[in-house]
Amino acid sequence: MIVPVLNPGIELAQLVTTLQSDGGPDQEIVVIDGGSKVDSIREAEGSGRLVISSPRGRGNQIAAGVAASTAPWILIAHVDIQPRAGWREDLAIAAHQYPSAAMFVFGQHFDTGGPGTLLIEILNEMRVLFTGVAFGDQTMVIRRSALEGAGGFPAQPLMEDVEISLRLKSLGRTVYIGREWTVSARKWHVGGWAGFSSRVGMVVRLCFSYWLARMRGPGHAAAVSRRM
Repeated sequence: MIVPVLNPGIELAQLVTTLQSDGGPDQEIVVIDGGSKVDSIREAEGSGRLVISSPRGRGNQIAAGVAASTAPWILIAHVDIQPRAGWREDLAIAAHQYPSAAMFVFGQHFDTGGPGTLLIEILNEMRVLFTGVAFGDQTMVIRRSALEGAGGFPAQPLMEDVEISLRLKSLGRTVYIGREWTVSARKWHVGGWAGFSSRVGMVVRLCFSYWLARMRGPGHAAAVSRRM
């Protein structure tokens, strides 16, 4: 279980405690810090939890966490997520039904509802179902053998979720489980409706820019990620 963080609050300790409770005492949890200046990082350290540092940037941090682990499956959890009860059983059923799948995606459900966040949930679900491209806050579980076949996890600051989704498409099916984990909607409510519209526009613009750069080649895509 990989958890990239930067200046997290009390939600970090809550998340790793829940993950360890769900996974058992032998569950490996790797917290990758991108340069935090808060005490919550030290609070995350403990039995079964490995805390390491890496260059800032979510993709860079996840890549460092993957390199520090040898587990055959890699679950990537953002710090503002709370798992759904019974998720391990949901994953086991999906893995049994789709033994050759490269990646499983749980999906997301915001902790506070509204027309805007509901629209995001629907659009994100449709994107995974019809294109196989997932966002990190939909909680991705990747088969390590497929990841190695794809050249490893992309060590890039942003758009790492889009990049790894595109890489894995040729190596196995991406399965949308549809048993959503709860995600904080806090960032979407900043600035009211104007702030929400601005953030949606930013996400669309960044994704479109990245896809265009990727069509020109890996070097262009990596450069765009760094600029972002």
